[in-house]
Amino acid sequence: IGAEPLLRAYSYYRTLDANLDFGSFTAHLVPVPPPSVDGEGLTQEEFRARYRVNPFVDTRIDRFSTFGMDVDTASYTRARDALRAGKLPEPKSVRVEEFVNYFPEEYRADPETAFSVFCEGGPSPFGPGFELLKIAVKARELRPNERKNAVLTFAVDVSGSMAAPASGGGDVGTGPTRLALVAHALGTLVDALGADDRVGIVAYSTHPTLILPHTPARERRRILGAIESLAPAGATNIEAGLDLAYRVADEVFDAKALNRVILCSDGVANLGARGPEEILKKATVFARRGIYLSAVGVGQGKYDDAMLGQLADKGNGNYRHVDSPAEAARVFNEDLPKTLDVLAQDAKIQVDFNPDVVSNYRLLGYEKRDIKDEDFRNDKVDAGEVGPGTTVTVLYEIKRRTNPQGDIGKIYLRYRDTGTGRIEETNYPLSAGVLAVSLRDTTDRFRFIAAAAEAAELLRESYFARDGSFEKAAALLARASPEFRARPEWVELSELVSRAWRLSVERLASLASTL
Repeated sequence: IGAEPLLRAYSYYRTLDANLDFGSFTAHLVPVPPPSVDGEGLTQEEFRARYRVNPFVDTRIDRFSTFGMDVDTASYTRARDALRAGKLPEPKSVRVEEFVNYFPEEYRADPETAFSVFCEGGPSPFGPGFELLKIAVKARELRPNERKNAVLTFAVDVSGSMAAPASGGGDVGTGPTRLALVAHALGTLVDALGADDRVGIVAYSTHPTLILPHTPARERRRILGAIESLAPAGATNIEAGLDLAYRVADEVFDAKALNRVILCSDGVANLGARGPEEILKKATVFARRGIYLSAVGVGQGKYDDAMLGQLADKGNGNYRHVDSPAEAARVFNEDLPKTLDVLAQDAKIQVDFNPDVVSNYRLLGYEKRDIKDEDFRNDKVDAGEVGPGTTVTVLYEIKRRTNPQGDIGKIYLRYRDTGTGRIEETNYPLSAGVLAVSLRDTTDRFRFIAAAAEAAELLRESYFARDGSFEKAAALLARASPEFRARPEWVELSELVSRAWRLSVERLASLASTL
């Protein structure tokens, strides 16, 4: 048995017997029992509350899996920053779907339909007897001259904490300061805007200030000059900053344009006198009026990850995290310009598993996007917003019955088309033919995404990864073809899994040596 599985097993049994010493355990080695498929007799809600993950669901009890589409990625970049700084990320900050959706898919969508669906699967690399199913929903690209003009309001945190290094955590780190990284990122976005787009800038610390009234993007020097004038000082009153940002955005609201507030902060926030509920309520109210909010986090340390994520959700936007100039270019030059527009509002996915074929299923991630099955066709329920060219990737672990006959199920999508204002619903067959017989028959991409998901499960200390290991995730990555191993994303994920493996063993060994 390797060091990592041994130490994980000891850590698991220590939770059952606080008096168990390492010597006694190694003298009578017992493997970690596999996770329960029956949910330990708990309801889905009780299981999520106890373990913070989705349970396996018996299709005889509930055949439908329903949730809102979402393509946030901040969790991955925050974890990457922590690992490169020699630290394991906080388990509660790790969200599987944000690891999976960080890596761009290469599917080509049908330009004549809003969404195209692509499926692939095979034996689960980490759950013997189970299969892993990947569903990718790709939105069509914008047609030439289809994008509306954008009216953007940057709400920039210029508090004292923004003078800290952007990466590495706390006041110790490397590279540019948080504010310098934000300034670089905003300049990158300005370069990607059209001449008739408009930009306004609000800076906030203890008090908010309008730095630049809304200005046409063609006046690039004026906008960049305003960005370069930003300097850190004071506390972080995010409430006052958003109040002013929404007010100036509302004053120039254009019903024929894309109206969006882009909040940039290190999340070290004094939320103001009214607290988080009022801020979230404000984001909801303005989203309904057509002014959306996207959140971009920088830095580590005392970072209110949950608050920024909730703001983006309530504001019908996305949540990103930048930790380097390269990531700033990716987010502000590639991701944000594409997601300024919204192709589908309140977009939902419902997978109907055939109970004659599938006995159990588990959705990996999306715990915060869960929607009641009966609300799939309730168009008053808030769901997710999807921009053109965006891919939403979903993973399920499923168990099929013995000698199954028939399709796995059916995939339903429901959303409001922003072009027509109409509610649309489409469905797609989920054929058993998408499941490969052997893992070696799956694509490099499928195995790569599976490894990313397993790494996230381990980092979040998932109930279902208690008998897993980073060693297995690294071994799965190593099965990639030489061509795929040359890709930057493979190199990066392999590096991070290796770092996590080492740090995890060190932490577990330290735990064993002190008990």
